[in-house]
Amino acid sequence: MKKTICFVTLGCAKNTVYSEYMMGLCADSDYILVEEPAEATVIVVNTCGFITAAKEETINTILALNDYKEAGSCEFLVAIGCMVQKYAKEMEEALPELLHDLCKIDGIRWIRLLYAYPNNLSDDLIATIASEEKICKYIDIPLQHADDEILARMNRKIDQAQIRALIAKLRERVPGIMIRSTFIVGFPGETEAAYNNLLNFLEEVQLDRVGVFPYSQEENTPAGRMPDQLDEAVKEERAQNLMDIQFEIMFANHQRLIGETRHVLVDDIEDGMLLCRSQSEAPDIDPYVIVPVADVSAYEIGQELDVVISDVHEYDLIGSLV
Repeated sequence: MKKTICFVTLGCAKNTVYSEYMMGLCADSDYILVEEPAEATVIVVNTCGFITAAKEETINTILALNDYKEAGSCEFLVAIGCMVQKYAKEMEEALPELLHDLCKIDGIRWIRLLYAYPNNLSDDLIATIASEEKICKYIDIPLQHADDEILARMNRKIDQAQIRALIAKLRERVPGIMIRSTFIVGFPGETEAAYNNLLNFLEEVQLDRVGVFPYSQEENTPAGRMPDQLDEAVKEERAQNLMDIQFEIMFANHQRLIGETRHVLVDDIEDGMLLCRSQSEAPDIDPYVIVPVADVSAYEIGQELDVVISDVHEYDLIGSLV
């Protein structure tokens, strides 16, 4: 089913051109363009931060559009453009304070950090995650690889030793934290030894959730122009092998959760089952906590329940009502 997207453009004519370019890209995607934010499941605000008046307009517009997200008609509100770029450093540093302020708002139950770059996970931010009850003890860190040479070729500005230290720090300071990451295999120059370094890393650090993608060569990108491009069959084989290994890791981790009680939110209802997620499962990308029930009519989407993890079925957890 296609989703709807609306672009709200602020500032100069250049922003209008950029928005129109993005709208053209959306025309060939799974999104349907709409003019009214009220009709959109995704709202993109192309911001302007040139002068004070423009910054104020941007902030007021984002706050106004956030009403659609709170009402539930909008799933994602995305800010892009020059104001976001201009104040990126301040926002990176406006983050622990912002999280503390968000936690004070009545009605917000869960706050989840997704796509948190490892270089930006400061001690202050980790302390905020640990101390605030509303912040999910879950973090998505796009590590991309674990071989030092490949990380350098990817311009990641981090090495495996630093990644290991970060993961150890998170687990020490935020007990029970669920760590998710994504990795790219088959990046140009990825030797068999570099690939094995990644496999060994995953087997040793035992990440809870992992997404894997074979590298895709794109035109007009630095990586696309690199030598030592790998054969597509090799990339696909490496991706599948890594996913098989990670499935065993995740399955073993899930089995250790049997007997644990979790507070869950009902995301969907189908075939006599409640498809739920707890703080440890992000929507759309992580497994469900599946709760079989005798009468689904007694439940509704958005309802909160307490369940005991009773079994594991492939990727998903099976829960029983408390």
